[in-house]
Amino acid sequence: MLRKGNAYAYQVLSDRAFGKLKETHALEHSVYKDQSDEDLEKKIKEIEIRLGYRPREPEAEPKVLPPADDTKPN
Repeated sequence: MLRKGNAYAYQVLSDRAFGKLKETHALEHSVYKDQSDEDLEKKIKEIEIRLGYRPREPEAEPKVLPPADDTKPN
């Protein structure tokens, strides 16, 4: 069958020898793809309100020490 050029026979033999090729499909699905950042931020805020989310209060900034005095006393 191979000598006659039968493509099906070639496929069957190559699948047995090398394994079947795995087909992959890439799907992209995004409900929010066409929305602006502002619209998305508004939607996030609405969801946070519905869930009762309260953001943590900002932590106080760490106190910065004054520069060290490296002068030697006389």
